[in-house]
Amino acid sequence: MEQIADKNSGYYDIERIRLILPELYAEVRHRRDDVLKIMTRYSAFCGISIGWVVAVDNPISFRARCAVAGILAILGLMVVATIQLHARTYAATARIIVKISDSLGLFGTLYPDGWRDWGNRVAWWPGLGIIIIGLATCIFLILYG
Repeated sequence: MEQIADKNSGYYDIERIRLILPELYAEVRHRRDDVLKIMTRYSAFCGISIGWVVAVDNPISFRARCAVAGILAILGLMVVATIQLHARTYAATARIIVKISDSLGLFGTLYPDGWRDWGNRVAWWPGLGIIIIGLATCIFLILYG
């Protein structure tokens, strides 16, 4: 059984580590796909709300537009919180992959050294995108009339 040394706590079985890596990569893909799906669905919901307000024959009351805008704002905050949770999990999983890849000696041979920073920062732009989309939709819903 081939083993590699860990700086902190001893030795790890290479075969076990090789079995774990595909699962970790699948988790990273799953998190990234989930964030894309969440952003797409929220954006579609905002677009549907705007289309509903514009397409209806009778003008919608100011209260109803404000209620829809409030629901979208609350939903947007929930979406941002969910995306940030996914982003933190994505970053933590990426750091584990980097640590395993480093211990297997893949950096400098198979992976470029610049990839060692993967997972050190949590992405903020998906949450910002949702805030911008939600804010623009809410402003449009309130002012359209």
